[in-house]
Amino acid sequence: MPRGFYLAQGLIPLVEHSSDDDEGPCELPNGRLVCGPHGFVVCGKCCVDYSFMEDVLSHSEDEDDVLDAETEEMYWELSPESRAEIDARWGPPSSSRGSQPQTFNSSNARRSSTTDTHSTIEDFGIDLDDDGPGPKKRRGTGRVFPTRFTPPSPTITPTELFLGKATYARLTRYIHCNDAQKVLIFTDGACLNNGQANPKAGWALVHGPGFTGMPALIASGRLEDKGPFGDPSIQSSNRAELRAVIAALRMRHWTGEGFDTVVIATDSEYVTTGSTEWVKSWIKNGWQTAGRTDVKNKDLWEMLLGEVERWHDEGLSIQFWKIPREWNKVADAAAKKAAEESETPGGWMDIQVNIALNGLFFPFYLKSPHIDTAQAGLLLDMNLLEPCTATNYGIGFIITVLVVGAIRLITDPLRRIPGPFVARLTPIWLWYISWRGIECTVLEGLHKKYGSVVRIAPNELSISDGIAIPIIYIKNGGYLKSPVYRNVDVNGFATIFSVQNPEHRAVRAKAVAPLFASQKIVQGRPIFVKVVADMLAELEQRKHGAHGNPVDILNLVRATFMETVSSYLLGNSLCGTGEGRFLATEFVDSFASAGRFFLLPRWIFPYVDHWAAKLLKNRHAIHESTQYIQDFATHVVDKAKSGANGEGETYQARLLDAGISREETIAQVVDILFAGTDAVSRTFALLCENLAEHADKYERVRQEVCNNTDIDSQSLPYLSAVVKENLRLSMANPTRLPRIVPEGGLHMPGLPSIPAGTIVGLSAYSLHLNAEVFSSPHEFLPERWLEASLAMLRDSFYFGQGCRQCIARNLAWTMLCWAAEGVIRSDVLRDARPVKTNADFYQWFNAVKCNGEHQLIWE
Repeated sequence: MPRGFYLAQGLIPLVEHSSDDDEGPCELPNGRLVCGPHGFVVCGKCCVDYSFMEDVLSHSEDEDDVLDAETEEMYWELSPESRAEIDARWGPPSSSRGSQPQTFNSSNARRSSTTDTHSTIEDFGIDLDDDGPGPKKRRGTGRVFPTRFTPPSPTITPTELFLGKATYARLTRYIHCNDAQKVLIFTDGACLNNGQANPKAGWALVHGPGFTGMPALIASGRLEDKGPFGDPSIQSSNRAELRAVIAALRMRHWTGEGFDTVVIATDSEYVTTGSTEWVKSWIKNGWQTAGRTDVKNKDLWEMLLGEVERWHDEGLSIQFWKIPREWNKVADAAAKKAAEESETPGGWMDIQVNIALNGLFFPFYLKSPHIDTAQAGLLLDMNLLEPCTATNYGIGFIITVLVVGAIRLITDPLRRIPGPFVARLTPIWLWYISWRGIECTVLEGLHKKYGSVVRIAPNELSISDGIAIPIIYIKNGGYLKSPVYRNVDVNGFATIFSVQNPEHRAVRAKAVAPLFASQKIVQGRPIFVKVVADMLAELEQRKHGAHGNPVDILNLVRATFMETVSSYLLGNSLCGTGEGRFLATEFVDSFASAGRFFLLPRWIFPYVDHWAAKLLKNRHAIHESTQYIQDFATHVVDKAKSGANGEGETYQARLLDAGISREETIAQVVDILFAGTDAVSRTFALLCENLAEHADKYERVRQEVCNNTDIDSQSLPYLSAVVKENLRLSMANPTRLPRIVPEGGLHMPGLPSIPAGTIVGLSAYSLHLNAEVFSSPHEFLPERWLEASLAMLRDSFYFGQGCRQCIARNLAWTMLCWAAEGVIRSDVLRDARPVKTNADFYQWFNAVKCNGEHQLIWE
């Protein structure tokens, strides 16, 4: 047995040597706890206080007086030789030295139902609000209690079960090996001269292991002379133990780091059992023990329960793990060091460490105890920081940006990838050029300067070499789409285009895929022929009614292809003839213009897009047009849901049959109306302009069409070449199609190694205008496709590549070929020429011509 077991009972140990190695509590036959080496309930040498057991044992007398009496009684019952040994090695009991331990009686102490609104901090010489910027202090009611954590094995250590891992905020945490939402914090308290004259208590917590070779992440401080609610308090190890736990619960917004459970590892039985068991009885008894004496440290117990209740309301559970002292050495040493500080804080001192977005951490410390934080090789003593003011916030922000910038430059896994310096620090510049509609042009200039792989954001690369297409977009289904695709969700639903999850997409794509099979499309040719005939009649009418003035063909082409899509896929006419056929214009334009915000993070996109729409002058026309499309989509879905005749083979009916909800099916219909209209319309309008401008090419393709009346136009070589060349030049989706590099990274000959998690992408703009693949890339040369090289076929990116390429590509290709055939046969483009206007276009995700028009004029 430990030496203290005998000494505490007035017995002489049989073994004379010291037993200091037997640290920790020792239980006596009467149930009391004493320190193992010396046998004291309150031991200054061991920095422990086991007087709390008096509450549990229902002792009715004043605990501190009884403790002194028992200690002195046992002391004088020893032989003179034993007393001499105790005096020489540890000193006599406190009462024998004529000094009484410091006591605190909560019944006669000054109490306050409200927090002191101002507490002077001598270190800084100013008054600060006691609550500060952190969570408001509150007294717990016992509505929720913490629970005890049970490890899978009694021999497993905390650091074996909770592994040191770096979090998103570039901090390290002790995270459960099987549950990434469970974090562990070590806490401890210590008191020098505990239970004697001039006690000095300190607390500490360890909230992370630190990076390799660096100290642990520690927060520590002296125990205050006032409790959290303004009550005078004593210096004791038990209060320090409780104070450390409260600091751990208040220092961070733990749910903001993604945790749902905080496990407090402590060697204090007082804290562990007290918070999970004893406190329940204390509350029932009106904060009195079974012996009807006031519970000690009531203010801290109430504060602790208040924190447990606050976190419970936010979905965070608190658990306590009682561990041996040898497993808590770091926190123990830090607590003892904190206790050695000369000055005692005059009032309650809070600490918060707030983490901002994108790995930037902003330390906001109010009336802070000192915090030793080892972060990326930087050891900061927060005693040197002043209380937060507006100026300090600004200075802290600037310092944080500089420090994080330096860290990123040093540890950045993409640091060897060339690119503009600003791209290493922030993606904001990329968002800006995307909003301006100049992303493709700027990135093309960077590729000419830096090469085929360019860094364009802290975690994003642009690639211009088509050699990367197979591995990024084709092999094994290609890489997953970037989260920014969800910015083009419709009505809150991920569409077949925008969804990231392949399994989610597969159900929907499989349901509608038969409608896009070439054989099925050919069966619907009568629908296409009728719609194209209506378009040609309308165009002839506009041509003759223009009297030599320009005719904008874009809206007419849009109406044509939207009618084709709605009639063929949805089984219902959207436009028909008359004014109704043009009501979708504003819907298509607004949908396309949202692409200027495509690269924004998902948490900010809805707000920016919403307020940008409110600033548009034609917002009422956009609302009317969008509502027109929504009403049509709702109509066709409800019609299919009712089981109307002929609806079994429609796009919406197939989705409903696959178990897709009514609301999502409406969203999918709205999406296909836009996707099947915008890109094809812009390509066909450009085709008409190019044929009108190049008379020789127009005559050649017209001769081919007229001489092959019995052959499907899709099989005509030169007509196919004309369509392909216009798809290359129109670049309806000119920007990058971003993907996430999977585990294992991207490794290809000719390209640098790219780590997992990096966003990579190729753009149609870079590929289609690559002079090494397409000679004279800006010229309209259909002949190039008659003997296309493998590189040309590889870099043809107008429908994307791989299994995530446009699901309606067969339909789009067929519509372009059949519409081109109709225009060429009718010879409506004879004597037409394009109006030379600004040919530039906004390089958003969906290209938009700057002047918004595609005009022809007949002379």
